Amino acid sequence: MVNFRRLRLQVLNIKYLWYLIVPWLLIVGLRDNGVVAQLNRYGFDRLLALRPSEPLDDRIVIVTIDREDLGQEPEPERNIISDQNLAQVIDQLAAAQPSVIGVDIVRDGSIDPDLTAAYRRHPMTVGLTSIQEKEAVAPSGVTPDRAGFGDYEPDEDSLVRRALLASFDPPMPQYSFAFLVAQKYLKQRGKAVTVTPQALRIAGKSIAPLSRNNSTDKIFEMLVNYRHAYPSFRQVSWTEILQGKIPDLRGKVVLIGYIAAIKQDFVNTSVFWETPQKVKGNITGVEYHGHIASQLIATGLGQRNIIQPVPAWVHYIWLLGCLLGNGLVFKVINFKYPFWILVIVFFTYIAGVCLGIYLLFLAGWWLSVGLTSILLIADGPLRITWYQKEQAMRETADRRQQTITEAFNAIHNGPLQELSLLRQAIQSQELSMSTISERLEKLNQQIRQVGESLQANGTSNSSKMLVLGNGELLDLQIPLNELLHLVADRVLYYETHPQLTHLKIRVISFQAVPNEKNLSLDQKRQICQFLEEAIGNVAKYADRSTKLQLLGTVQRNIYRLSIEDNGGGILSDRAGVGTQQAQELAATLQGSFSRIPNKDANGVCCTIEWPLPK
Repeated sequence: MVNFRRLRLQVLNIKYLWYLIVPWLLIVGLRDNGVVAQLNRYGFDRLLALRPSEPLDDRIVIVTIDREDLGQEPEPERNIISDQNLAQVIDQLAAAQPSVIGVDIVRDGSIDPDLTAAYRRHPMTVGLTSIQEKEAVAPSGVTPDRAGFGDYEPDEDSLVRRALLASFDPPMPQYSFAFLVAQKYLKQRGKAVTVTPQALRIAGKSIAPLSRNNSTDKIFEMLVNYRHAYPSFRQVSWTEILQGKIPDLRGKVVLIGYIAAIKQDFVNTSVFWETPQKVKGNITGVEYHGHIASQLIATGLGQRNIIQPVPAWVHYIWLLGCLLGNGLVFKVINFKYPFWILVIVFFTYIAGVCLGIYLLFLAGWWLSVGLTSILLIADGPLRITWYQKEQAMRETADRRQQTITEAFNAIHNGPLQELSLLRQAIQSQELSMSTISERLEKLNQQIRQVGESLQANGTSNSSKMLVLGNGELLDLQIPLNELLHLVADRVLYYETHPQLTHLKIRVISFQAVPNEKNLSLDQKRQICQFLEEAIGNVAKYADRSTKLQLLGTVQRNIYRLSIEDNGGGILSDRAGVGTQQAQELAATLQGSFSRIPNKDANGVCCTIEWPLPK
């Protein structure tokens, strides 16, 4: 469980604040950088491509004009549709009762009166102008609400991701071709759509422009949510319409536009798969306007979302949350797991961040992929480096603590046990001064041997060795039952324990531990130290013992290690150091420890048991 109070104190520590300050300064410094913009463009394209597939929008029908259609015109060398034929097609289409007719054809110079008359006869018709090319004009008498500009602005990589909806340059506002088409369609269905320099208001929503307008920026822009389908709209040829082959167009939007390559009316995107007819990402201008109109219409009817950037304050909260999330990931790991676990968790966290961006995108909200990527790229390695440094320091501290613990256990299980026995013998006046001197000298040698063994062990791989109380080293990598036999042999036949040499009955049997690989070397070390300490206690307290039984048995997926004697029994209920260590060992093994009177004789039975993996 995470200690949140300690975590708060660590966050306040300047050492940990650097892991917030450095990435944050990087974000602030790079927010308007070209690298961020490039990452944002790439991320936007990938998110568009990853959306679920959508069906064809049957509300929009495109009348296509290809090269063959241009060749059948009265003046084929001009590669344009005549005003007379265009007026005839508008009349024929209007007879099919569509909601809107959008003519995505630029007319330069004078316009035939027949075409002007057709526009006047059919008020649902929208023409095309331009805010950049002043020679592109609409038929005379057509009001501004029926002539929209078809201009668009590609990004630096020549791909079009934005739609220009309106221009508010004096003397009067001008609206885009696609916006007017969608506005007329929705108005017939009781849905109001308006756009001002501050917001696009549609379906009860207020959509802010991509950037706040100022004195030099009077264009309302929004991101294009291209329909994820190809083809996206039904297409009918120009020749079929002239021949009177008109499909059911009631209540639909009809767009008329060129698809002939010689007209060079193409828009580059990155969201359409390659087809035999088109280069990947290349769509015609009339299709581009169809996507914008389709997006506005579907949003006005509550069927689709316009993609808009999240407010700036939400964006910064998101980035700050990513920073804190990084820190929480590293804190939860808390150096308890290997480095590869950290890497897996960290990349899982990054995947979660990406999923959050994707889900927000599907809901119509755009987060800066560039800034988020830079944050994760900058903060992740920084924290991994810090983690490795802290882990190295933690491992050094753990090794020191392990050395201290081994020294204590070795001295406790050897010299201290011998010192206790010697003290008992002196109090009972059983030893002569020469014997006492001899045993003190052996005790001195024993302490020196423990120190030398610990020193030698520290220069090698200490985690793989066990230091006994007599200073001897045992390899922890051999099977546990063999280790237990070695420990029992070294302690029982050690010459400073004369009480144990007079035992009449010794039963020693240790079965192999199934799935021993699940035990760590440190757990094996502690099990052996438990056995050593328990045998030493028999020598210390059970001076009337004639029987000692050391057993390691497997019983119903439980391994049971027991030490029994028939000595004087339990003399005190106080839990000593050995008992406390045994209880801690049982906890790490998820088992139990007991020290109870021996039922068969006046003695003690010490047992530790733990479950075996299935």
